[in-house]
Amino acid sequence: MPAGMQRKKPQSGQPQMGPPSDHTGTVEAVMQGAVKLTTKSQQPEVIMIPQGAEVHLTGTATPDFIKAGLYVEFTAEIDKQHVAKEPVIQMTVFTPSKDKSCGLSSEGSSNPLAGGDDSAFSAPAPGAHKAGGKKPAKSAIKLPATCVVRGMVKHCNAADRSFTVNTMPGIVKATMTDNAQIKVDTGDYTLAAKGDAITVKARELPGKKGLVAEEVKIEAAQPLSAGAGKKKPAHADKAPSKHGKKGDDDAAADKSDKDKADK
Repeated sequence: MPAGMQRKKPQSGQPQMGPPSDHTGTVEAVMQGAVKLTTKSQQPEVIMIPQGAEVHLTGTATPDFIKAGLYVEFTAEIDKQHVAKEPVIQMTVFTPSKDKSCGLSSEGSSNPLAGGDDSAFSAPAPGAHKAGGKKPAKSAIKLPATCVVRGMVKHCNAADRSFTVNTMPGIVKATMTDNAQIKVDTGDYTLAAKGDAITVKARELPGKKGLVAEEVKIEAAQPLSAGAGKKKPAHADKAPSKHGKKGDDDAAADKSDKDKADK
């Protein structure tokens, strides 16, 4: 090495997260951005769930669980006014993804949301109507036809079980039976309840500052019903202590509040 030159020290990289590990048990509580579980060895763990985590909550639901904002899928015979001819007896609540999006297609279609001759509500290609100033006609299934419907519930009437679904861009009207069978396969972990079985693949943050989930699988122990997930979850930074009891600071705060009330 020439005189006067010093060997450059290698730059240290960012701290690496630990290897993935499996955590299995039952849900104890759901918080905003995290879930608390009790492992099979009866140990409490709080695991953060970032937006990019793969989440699957599966189970069943009662008809009163269906409400505006949920995404549903069902098969029905649709008439020319885009109304289901018979009440829906089976339905699935899902979360849209690149593999399962919204749309209306003929039963048995390999891609329910593609345009072309297979889709009753096909969105025109961007800019397709600019040339010549005419909008292309929608490619449509010859209705009535048995179709697979996927979309977001826009309105739901609990009294007569009627509902409308926005398949984006089309609207479908339908009703469901009082004993409709509803399956749930959603990415919304906030619908989980205490006692649900849970398996999480997570990594430990550098410095053992917590666990971050990569994959979450939850099996609902009971059918989801009206009000499921309605209660706003607590923040993860307000989670109970390791042993599930209030810490000294929490106890002191409670005592202070009680003293103020007595005054």
